[in-house]
Amino acid sequence: MPLFSVSKLNVEDAKALTVTAYELALYSNSAADDAGFSAVDVLETINHVSGPALESEHKIPSGWREVSAAELGLDASIVDKDGYITLSSPLLGGVSGGPQLKVLAEHDSLGNISRVCVSYAGTNNPVDIVDYFYLNEGNQIADTMEPVLASVASYMSAHGLSGDDAIITGYSLGGALTNIQARFSGQLADGFFAESNYMGYASPFIFEADNVLNVGFENDAVYRYVGDHEDLETAIGNLDGALENNDGNYSSSVDNLVIFDDVYASLTLSLSNHSVLNPFAWSAHLSGRTADLVSRIVSSSFYEWMSQDSVVVVAALGEDARGIYWVGDIWSPTSDHYGDPAFIVGSHFADLLAGSAANDYIDGLAGDDRIRASSGYNRVEGGSGDDALILEGRGSDYDVFKLDDGKVAALGNGGLTIAQGIETIEFTRGGGWFHSGPGVNYLVQDSHLEDAYKFSWFDRDIAYSKATLGDAGDNVIKGKVVFAGAGNDHLSGTSGQDVLVGEEGRDWLNGGGGSDLLYGGEGNDVIVLSAGNDRANGGTGQDLFVVKDGAAMHAVIEDFALEGEQKDILDLRDVLSDDAAFERSLVQVGDDSVVHFAGGTVRLEGVDAASLMHGAVLTGQVDLPDALSVV
Repeated sequence: MPLFSVSKLNVEDAKALTVTAYELALYSNSAADDAGFSAVDVLETINHVSGPALESEHKIPSGWREVSAAELGLDASIVDKDGYITLSSPLLGGVSGGPQLKVLAEHDSLGNISRVCVSYAGTNNPVDIVDYFYLNEGNQIADTMEPVLASVASYMSAHGLSGDDAIITGYSLGGALTNIQARFSGQLADGFFAESNYMGYASPFIFEADNVLNVGFENDAVYRYVGDHEDLETAIGNLDGALENNDGNYSSSVDNLVIFDDVYASLTLSLSNHSVLNPFAWSAHLSGRTADLVSRIVSSSFYEWMSQDSVVVVAALGEDARGIYWVGDIWSPTSDHYGDPAFIVGSHFADLLAGSAANDYIDGLAGDDRIRASSGYNRVEGGSGDDALILEGRGSDYDVFKLDDGKVAALGNGGLTIAQGIETIEFTRGGGWFHSGPGVNYLVQDSHLEDAYKFSWFDRDIAYSKATLGDAGDNVIKGKVVFAGAGNDHLSGTSGQDVLVGEEGRDWLNGGGGSDLLYGGEGNDVIVLSAGNDRANGGTGQDLFVVKDGAAMHAVIEDFALEGEQKDILDLRDVLSDDAAFERSLVQVGDDSVVHFAGGTVRLEGVDAASLMHGAVLTGQVDLPDALSVV
């Protein structure tokens, strides 16, 4: 399931809807300020202390306009001084400053109304705070929505539209109202909005349904705060410590987005108490109102490989911090995924972006970026600007390959990095006299890496190593070093030490004899482990690791995934007769799980043995699931 998945929509339409609904939510959230109180003002004060300036002015998306209360047949008395349509407070009734919303309409090229949006505003009045106590039960708030929603339904019907043509959205409290309407959609306006798309942003309340998507950042103390519990007492009882957000996971929410703002970069400002009582924990809630965050994610070159469970870190540092902090998946008390594979998305400024020891996908976007890759399997896209790829160690530690479409690949120091849109490669060591000083910079050329040092007689140019390259089709390739390219490829090695890289597509890799390096890349791959000391990395996708024969083999799997949509499978049917034999053969060695069998071992790095015993392994004579069948 893609990161932003919307019921009945394909990937491209879901991306577009997620961006549009976000812009509509921010537009309706930006102007509200009633009765001398504004949560935005409070957060701006915090933001000046803790992070970048708030982008608080949001324009209505192109092609959209506001629909007046008069057009909807509503009495003018329900419109407040800021032009919002208001709802009654469940506790205080029709007082000034109750819940607010805007109704917006999109016109097509012929001037016809094609879609309608109900966009709820966030907190901007003390009355809103009183109403927080009704979020989880929801029915009292839903009752106040009925008159307005009935009028919106009549307006849409008069223009030939159905509930499928409606977008319901909102940010913060507005996101909670979005979820409440979704929960009671079968009852409101005679069920007209039952099949609408509900897009909640930074919502504290979550309702789970196929047509609901909640988008927010895990380091936002407000997002998912009261979860999906049916009453506030239960919700508070499930919080940690001093009303701390417990980082819940829901089927209708993305749960591993991180907004890397100034507070997140400098954890000494205390996110250790991830509670709404901690003002610094609100920083991500404020930074989340930056309009281009969602559009940057969906425009990433690597978006197609992001799933709903993926870790996605988005750069949002202020001007001063951008030259100090490296954006990446750092350790944080607000997450439990440190060290897991991650997608890192830069900004339109010059960013410092860093991967971890796991598999990383780093997209610099615009700006002159410095991108640091580590071990594991990494993909890098520099984007526009003059971008530098930084690799730990000396140039002599690496084999560098020139691939298609301007890509280069660097293999060494325990990792493989495939990069595109990179103008410079920097090695952190090997410069100065006798190669003992700090780093060396190289310009990426078509034929080699050109030492950027000014004097030609000191040149230390690096020639590209030889490799067999596939194309975008389905290739069958045998070779010592192979980069298959896109397509569903069948790769096999020699009797010696080989490097096989599947890249994109569903690939089959078998190194044969020798100690091989096997990288599946992007897609659901099949990787065969055989004689020798193979080292395998499946990359993204649900991968099948097949142990053949087991004779004289000691294999290592770097990235075996136990959870989520990309859960991998270890096929031990050739070497272990049943699950009982597997349990006897499995031991924990440090952080790794090691399976012993006659003639060899398989080590799964960073995998807890107790977790591995609960599925993810095939033994005996069981049939292979069709979805994992060998190419």
